[in-house]
Amino acid sequence: MPDNQLELIKKAKKGDKNAFGDIYRLFLTKIYRFVFYLVSDKDLAEDITQDTFVRAWKYLPNFSQERGTIQAYLFAIARNLVIDTKRKKKEFPLYDSYALKLEAKENSESKLITEDTKDVVQDALSKLEYDEKEVVILRYFEDLSYTEIAKVLKKEEGLLRVKVHRALKKLREHLKDYGI
Repeated sequence: MPDNQLELIKKAKKGDKNAFGDIYRLFLTKIYRFVFYLVSDKDLAEDITQDTFVRAWKYLPNFSQERGTIQAYLFAIARNLVIDTKRKKKEFPLYDSYALKLEAKENSESKLITEDTKDVVQDALSKLEYDEKEVVILRYFEDLSYTEIAKVLKKEEGLLRVKVHRALKKLREHLKDYGI
């Protein structure tokens, strides 16, 4: 973890709202994008992202760097909120091509991939099982290490590597249907 993040965490744990604001700005786009890809609903993703940071602020004094990075902590909170929302709603939209176009502006992939290709990838992702989709998003869209993913999902790294490999194989099969 970069020294500046460690310093921000120390200040934020002491109640420094500006330091927490810096943490918020560092991770807002990543957390929103992760949540959005799981829920495929812009408004719901915004609400869950907001709740993630509210909860992170509330429980920041309990955060320990020995148990993982601040990034893993935030992703774990977001993931738990998505699961809670899914349980409450009993219905989850898996695909919304309009909402995908509203994805975070700083997403470097969006500059390289056309809107049509993003729609195809989103559609292919929606055909994966929820847990497969989750690991692919964390690993390849959010660029988390297997160690961080293990902390977020509370699973063993080896198991996650196998799950990612299998999910990518399924994703490739779905993408073949589109000629990719």
